[in-house]
Amino acid sequence: CDLILVAETDATAKALGYVHVPIASKTQRPDMQGVKAADQICSNCQLYTKQGEIDKAEVGKCTMIMGGSGKGKGWCKSWIKKV
Repeated sequence: CDLILVAETDATAKALGYVHVPIASKTQRPDMQGVKAADQICSNCQLYTKQGEIDKAEVGKCTMIMGGSGKGKGWCKSWIKKV
């Protein structure tokens, strides 16, 4: 199936504070669960499952976002340390 990247303006993505690339000036991220903010990305989140690639960037399904795939290097405030 074709992978579609969720828009940062998607209502759910926006409510979660999701960004494709967490840039410090754009995203306020706290350290959580013993993991520094800079090390929190979708690909190491419990809610994320890798699906494939779009334009050579890893993308995957997040159980919180139904409107498309998120980038593996993305971030949202629902990040949970993958165990």
